[in-house]
Amino acid sequence: LKLDAADPTNDFGDVPSEEWYASDVATVFKAGIMNGDDLGNFRPNDEITREEMVKVLVNAYQLKNVAEQSKEDTAAEFEDWGDAACQGAVYWL
Repeated sequence: LKLDAADPTNDFGDVPSEEWYASDVATVFKAGIMNGDDLGNFRPNDEITREEMVKVLVNAYQLKNVAEQSKEDTAAEFEDWGDAACQGAVYWL
């Protein structure tokens, strides 16, 4: 998904910012892929349910589709879209 790593934050009471996975948790939270529970916890040591996994996959897939659509919209702005350099530039957006 090429997500930019987020700075570790204290968005969740059970994810201290000094933990090795805190940046990853912050990244998926800020991207809207994963959320915490109703009590404000991420529950990093709990097993994930099938329902939760489906939600994660759907959120990630939607995020990827938005990025792909954005690339297509950007590509449409190039008159010489057939040029490999233009295609490469849009890929890295």
